[in-house]
Amino acid sequence: QPTDKADFRISPAATLSYGTAVGRQEVFVSGTLGRDFYVRNSDRNRNYYSANGGVNWRLGSRCSGDLSANYSNRQQLFSEQSLATPNVQEIVGFGGSATCRTATGLAFGGAIRHSTTRNDSIDRQQFDTDSTSFSPQISYGTPVLGQFSLSGSLTQVTYPERLVFTSPTAQVQDGVDILSGRFGYQRGLGGRLSTNFGISYFDVKPQPRDILIPVALAPGLTVLVPQARDSQSNLGFDAGISYNSGSRLSADLTARKSAQASINVGAQYQVVQSIAANVGYRINRAINFSTGLSYTQRDYRNSFVSVEEPLRRVQDKISRVFAGVAYTPSSLYSVSGEVSYQDRKSNPDTYSYNSVAAVLRLRVGFGGRG
Repeated sequence: QPTDKADFRISPAATLSYGTAVGRQEVFVSGTLGRDFYVRNSDRNRNYYSANGGVNWRLGSRCSGDLSANYSNRQQLFSEQSLATPNVQEIVGFGGSATCRTATGLAFGGAIRHSTTRNDSIDRQQFDTDSTSFSPQISYGTPVLGQFSLSGSLTQVTYPERLVFTSPTAQVQDGVDILSGRFGYQRGLGGRLSTNFGISYFDVKPQPRDILIPVALAPGLTVLVPQARDSQSNLGFDAGISYNSGSRLSADLTARKSAQASINVGAQYQVVQSIAANVGYRINRAINFSTGLSYTQRDYRNSFVSVEEPLRRVQDKISRVFAGVAYTPSSLYSVSGEVSYQDRKSNPDTYSYNSVAAVLRLRVGFGGRG
């Protein structure tokens, strides 16, 4: 039955992108301007926009990397929250990476990224997030052996509007640290088939671990009860296999298990497992067909209740299937469309939903590398 949570959203948008070489460097910029129209909840109608840009740089013949920044401002979608409260979400990010290679096949480098998420609804400001990640990596590879890599990452997340008691008179910002290490391998097989896999270990620690929880015993009587929040250390993985016939057919299969911060859902962090399969087929020189399906399971850790989420999150199981077609008669323009169906089964069931989405895109080139 239709409710204020069930709606149709129409989102026309225009996107402009441009890239050009400046010496050995490449400068790029892109932006999107659009508007969300809701058929039933017209009070949520609002413009949205995003921009990103940066430079892909090269130093000598062996070192390369990027410096980039991004910005977006958009009404939060129904599928990302439990209630239909209007909320504009602003995301800002910036960072850079660098990699240097030796003549022997050895490479080393790393990346630093910082992002912030801000919500204008007072009910969702406790979901505001500051995140900084550091990701060093070293790898070695040859055409015969394939490529081996050893990498790590430290992601430090704070929730600036979510304060927790550490003593009866002191509060600090809530947060979580996610430390992980990964060993990976990648290799092409026969020119058409390639495979990659990685084994990782992640360690997730709430910051702070020990807090005090307010508990109301009677009207006007509240006490602070100690609580030790769950940490988690576990094995993760990622794997993929890709096939490209070189003419018409392409396909890939991927799977992953990892830990990540929880930005839009009432929990400190999530353990995520996913599997996805995609197939592409070139019907002729101008027409490409694609389809795929995916399944994702999100287990929420250290869940909490809020005005937006009156019940504690436990788990989401999300299934998605899509099909699309792209028509590209020349390099000057292309038209593409996609239809998808998504079903989320949640525990508790209050947060379950399903949706159908249709996307139509027109791309026009104006020379350069747009």
